[in-house]
Amino acid sequence: MAAAGINVNDGLSRTLGNRAFYLQLLERFRDDQRDTIPRIRHSLGEEEDRLVAERLAHTLKGVAGQLGITAIQEMAEQVVAKIRRGEDHRMLAPLLDRLELDMRTLHKELARIIPTQVMPEPENLSPEQMDHEATRAIIKRIAYLLRQYDGDAIDLLSTSNALLAASLGSAAHQRIARAARQFDFDAALAALTAGAEEAGFDL
Repeated sequence: MAAAGINVNDGLSRTLGNRAFYLQLLERFRDDQRDTIPRIRHSLGEEEDRLVAERLAHTLKGVAGQLGITAIQEMAEQVVAKIRRGEDHRMLAPLLDRLELDMRTLHKELARIIPTQVMPEPENLSPEQMDHEATRAIIKRIAYLLRQYDGDAIDLLSTSNALLAASLGSAAHQRIARAARQFDFDAALAALTAGAEEAGFDL
């Protein structure tokens, strides 16, 4: 599998070579990040909510990095840095324009490589369709980041929503996501650990 603007080998290494799962993550990125740049503009301009704008850019950076979308990751990182330096929406406009253009190009590329057929809902995946070791590795990584109180845990949770819902169950996944959104990393870690143990994942 080859895709312009995406380091596929890097992305696949994070799912232990599980191509189907990697495609699912790319599809989720396409859907979840579709309107990120307009939302950053709105937060910087009309709402003047720099914290929201920074969080949106930081999440885009983290998710793109997890999937090997290097150019998007690097530009999003620049946006985060400029927001933190206090640059306003007018100063950020040229960079956001380039980022938005690259995102549009990326979406066209994703439309080319992501299968057009409807994929099964995560909750309906059979054990044979899920890679146990790949799932365990990602859960362990999330647990490690939560223990370190590392904000990247939220980014990885965002890209792993479908996997966690399928492997741990929707109830456990909702508890983890709710705690993480509130930055209660201890509660998120406890929910993740309990859900993993119940689902048979040895962490």
